[in-house]
Amino acid sequence: MTDKENNDTVPQLTADPQSGFDGSTVKPLYVERKPTVYGVMESELENLTAWNFISNISFSVGSFFLSIFIALNIEFVGAEPMDALASSFITWMKWASGILVIVSWCLGIYFWFRRKNQISIIKRESKISN
Repeated sequence: MTDKENNDTVPQLTADPQSGFDGSTVKPLYVERKPTVYGVMESELENLTAWNFISNISFSVGSFFLSIFIALNIEFVGAEPMDALASSFITWMKWASGILVIVSWCLGIYFWFRRKNQISIIKRESKISN
């Protein structure tokens, strides 16, 4: 494609005194930010990371067991009658997965609050000077 063909297909914005269009300008607005910064020691950072990691793992494990619990309840609702051993095993699995959901999520909430407590301690012990 030649320059002449390219110029024909791409509209050119030029200053036209009759239209009053002189182009555009950008006027940057400079701002100053003062974010709050907290002094965090390496051990505190490792604690925050560990609490966050453990709480995420706990919620993930709880969600896994919740999916097992839901699958067991949906799968065997309309199933044919089973023998006593299979029926007791399914009942035991429902109870076990339900209890593990509750335990895992309670641990996740506990570890999440431990992390939140660590953050509030850091904020309380940090001094903000002007």
